[in-house]
Amino acid sequence: MRPTVGRRPSVYRRQPHPIRIDAQTPEQLAERARLAAAFAAAGRRAGAAKAARAAAMAELGELMRLDRDAGPLVGGNAAADLSGISRTYLDKAADDDTAWRETVMCAGRVAEGDRSAAADLHARVPVLDGIWAAQTHIRATGVGDRAAAELVAEYYRIVRRLALGKPVGLVDD
Repeated sequence: MRPTVGRRPSVYRRQPHPIRIDAQTPEQLAERARLAAAFAAAGRRAGAAKAARAAAMAELGELMRLDRDAGPLVGGNAAADLSGISRTYLDKAADDDTAWRETVMCAGRVAEGDRSAAADLHARVPVLDGIWAAQTHIRATGVGDRAAAELVAEYYRIVRRLALGKPVGLVDD
């Protein structure tokens, strides 16, 4: 068999494993269920963190493009120092605007009332997920309808800014 370049043959790819059922006692079964749920939750958080990192890098890329178009006013080396991200990664983010355009399009769908796009946008911009969760909690407790309304207003202000292609971290005067 001739070796493949860049990909492992399908016989060598990792296949999903069934959950082991070595547990015998009710306590062991309960512990297994608790651990399985924890693995699944940690996996979801890892996936959300990966999406948030990609969106943050896309936002940094947009900020780099804005800076380049303006002069540059900050410059790549200062941007690397300020962000804590290497100049190489900032330049790569600035060269590819695909992820930023996807975030902007997703925000546009949410701004137009498409609630099905909200989960994707929340994964990309975790601050929006936090604002939405806070207002939901406030409304559920019945205290502070005005505070919940202010959170919803802030949520949609951020969504509209994103839909216009403006980075979340870029503050208007």
